[in-house]
Amino acid sequence: MKKLFPVLGLALFSVMSPLWADAGGGMIESRFHAALNNIVQEVQAAKTPLEKREILHRTAVHVAQGVEQAKLVLTLNDADVISLGAVQKKFETYQAELDGKNGFTPVADADLNNFAVYMQQDMEQAGGEGIYLSGGALIIIVLLLILIF
Repeated sequence: MKKLFPVLGLALFSVMSPLWADAGGGMIESRFHAALNNIVQEVQAAKTPLEKREILHRTAVHVAQGVEQAKLVLTLNDADVISLGAVQKKFETYQAELDGKNGFTPVADADLNNFAVYMQQDMEQAGGEGIYLSGGALIIIVLLLILIF
């Protein structure tokens, strides 16, 4: 039941996203940037490295798992599935970097604020790496980021 509401919410947004994307693509992108900024602010406001790490971990895991669920449940075009898969991979890589898995050195406690900023900048510049997010895909990611906090 706990996972039902986010999935239903994602389904609703996927149905409505073409309308919202056409009406306010800039607004969606602004909300995406604001959601990423909120994560950075929360990390920077956390008092201990453990709290910072937990926020970053929760973000990476939640978005990666949410995107996987969205790809399985929602009716998305092929381009959105590919883009969401690339976003999912990015967040899985952030998690590996954070934890020091898959050949990465763990992010040092003193570098957690910088790592949060890195994640934000990397996602905001994802289009330069061949990740093109349609309005529908962007709405799904924004919803996932909002549901985290």
